[in-house]
Amino acid sequence: MFRYLLTFFWLLVGCGLGPAAGSGGGQDSLTVDLPFAAPYHTQCVQGAGGSYSHSYGSTRYDLDLDTPNDRDDPVFSPVAGTAYVHDDGATGFGRHVNVDLGDGTFLLLGHMKTVFVKNGSLVTAGSLLGLEGMTGNATGDHVHIGRHRGDAKLSALSSTSIEGLALSVRDVTAGTPAASLAATAFTCSLGGGHVYESALAVPHRHPEGTLLKGLASSTIYRVEGGALRMFMNESAFLSRKFSFNDVVFMTNEEQDCYEIGAPIAGDSDVRAGKDSAGQAWLVLGRPTDGDRSRTRLPNAGWQSLLKSWGITAATYDDLPILAANDLGAYPSRGTTTYRTGSLVSPLASSDVYVIGPSVAAPIVNWDELLFLGFAGRTVIEVNADEWAAVAPPLGNCVLGLNCLARAETAACTGAPEITDTDILGIDTSELDLGGTPPVSADTDVPYQPHDTARPPQPSVKTLSFTWRQATGGPPRRITLSGEFTPLGGAPQGWNSQLAEVHNLPSVIYHQTVQSGDRLRLSVEFDTGSTVSWSCLSPFPPGRLQGIPSATVNGAMVPVLAAADPTSAGCGLSIVIP
Repeated sequence: MFRYLLTFFWLLVGCGLGPAAGSGGGQDSLTVDLPFAAPYHTQCVQGAGGSYSHSYGSTRYDLDLDTPNDRDDPVFSPVAGTAYVHDDGATGFGRHVNVDLGDGTFLLLGHMKTVFVKNGSLVTAGSLLGLEGMTGNATGDHVHIGRHRGDAKLSALSSTSIEGLALSVRDVTAGTPAASLAATAFTCSLGGGHVYESALAVPHRHPEGTLLKGLASSTIYRVEGGALRMFMNESAFLSRKFSFNDVVFMTNEEQDCYEIGAPIAGDSDVRAGKDSAGQAWLVLGRPTDGDRSRTRLPNAGWQSLLKSWGITAATYDDLPILAANDLGAYPSRGTTTYRTGSLVSPLASSDVYVIGPSVAAPIVNWDELLFLGFAGRTVIEVNADEWAAVAPPLGNCVLGLNCLARAETAACTGAPEITDTDILGIDTSELDLGGTPPVSADTDVPYQPHDTARPPQPSVKTLSFTWRQATGGPPRRITLSGEFTPLGGAPQGWNSQLAEVHNLPSVIYHQTVQSGDRLRLSVEFDTGSTVSWSCLSPFPPGRLQGIPSATVNGAMVPVLAAADPTSAGCGLSIVIP
């Protein structure tokens, strides 16, 4: 099946659905987006021929795009191709990704702190590559981007920087509308480089049943009913026979698009067997679970059904005998169906379906499958006749019915399907607060001021602030306090309870603001064994105890540690651009 999909993917690129081609500079022009999610703003701090490091054959026509030093922002592929991962250590481009364009050239993305994509993986525009940083020859966080001629499988140091790269951007500093701008036409310098806005679409919503994890946490969630349900520990995940191979990364922005559902806690059970009469069953849950069940396996297609539940069996002889009293503890609830979120493909077909609670939604094409990060996931292949016997109602991309396409998955909206009940053994009264590895602090040396220019926006804006627990399970309580200071005005007094949540991993707060307004914030969280705060003294530098993030009208803004004027402690500070 993947042979057909791969051929289809390259046909799409060859037929013009990939980067636009033209002529210019003696080299076909490649037009791509900036490697950041729209509407990200970045200042060009060194351009083509820059005297600091862009006067060499391997850098001559490349760009340096500034990124913050106080957080690690995601970097996405702006083009379709094959990604090759390299690490030059403390020299050259550092940790970098070359996206092979298949024509003897590749797109270089350099100085990354972390790379998530595997070497040799297929990617498309909007595929997550990793996190920006300052590895290699860099004095601060930024992304080095350029089109190069050479072997993408080798370090970009061995290649030649070439003309022929254009980027679809909006010049925020000049106030001009979005347009395709040649890399050689960018205005770049540390002090006066223009700020450009990205238009790159990235995933903001995954289908029901998808297993997701954040970029800086080992916590895994499952999408159910449009909400994220957190697995409280590894045992809760593995006892339900989920696979880590099927977990997909999500950005903080995508995580903010979901509601937070009830955690998935406690062990469960997923198994299959047959009774004394030879009838095969799928058994779900523990004998004491209120939603335990057994469902009858059909005669045709039952092997693929079990695969979706993490069970492999070739014949009925592979299934154990279930004791009568064991079966009697589980109510019978009809015929077994595919597990929601599974990827299924009929043999001799390039179609891949995502199983939903009531319908199998086709993925419109291979490009969309890559966009969702599903290339590494398990795809269950089933004979066409068996598929016809066990498949749920099918969506249709030609008719636009229940079809997974970019318009839906890149948007932070959408009506979620009604959740199914294949997550079992949930008892929120007995939460096992399993731990997650701590998030390391960013200690990069400051590079230069960020966000020095912003696009014209309405005077009244919306601030969205999120604070997430960095380690362990959700606290018993998170309380957000703060003080608002309008531009040119006096502080309006400390509010000891701007927002409060219980038994959830994050707190979210929204406020109407204007340019120049300031907020001083503090988070108090109670884990049951200790009470702590969002920032611990001494300041400077202050030590953050969680993961704060903020956006203004959808654009990310810095959240900084700041001195507390009334004590020796520290808090959080946001200045509205």
